[in-house]
Amino acid sequence: MNTRLLLASAMVAIAFPALGCEPLPGVKALAAYGTLSNAGKTSLKIASVTSADFKRVETHETITVNGIGKMRAAVIEVPAGGSVTFMPGGRHFMLIEPQKPLKAGDAVVLQMTDSAGCKSALQFTVGNRSPAPVNDMAGMK
Repeated sequence: MNTRLLLASAMVAIAFPALGCEPLPGVKALAAYGTLSNAGKTSLKIASVTSADFKRVETHETITVNGIGKMRAAVIEVPAGGSVTFMPGGRHFMLIEPQKPLKAGDAVVLQMTDSAGCKSALQFTVGNRSPAPVNDMAGMK
């Protein structure tokens, strides 16, 4: 059995507690947040993420360019013995086109494949609150 897969499976079972917020009807994209830890001796790079619950899953990060927050696709690498945090305003899983209505408390499973081909299941629970705002929009017109 692949030791690297066992490490990843054990790690992600507790690392990803919730989606950002309960989706409103008709919403086409959601985000998932949490912390991914790597107890292994080699780095883990996320090669792909899929889910039966969404048409597409992408790894994104939010960056600021000329004072404006923008999202872009991101390659996520978790260093050996380290962790990567997914949070509003930073790295996140972008969950595109839900395949069914979701409500607070529903379980969502993402299948992650790393660059070595090892697969791990990440289980999230849909939350019922919005995450903290990324930017203070006060005073903007």
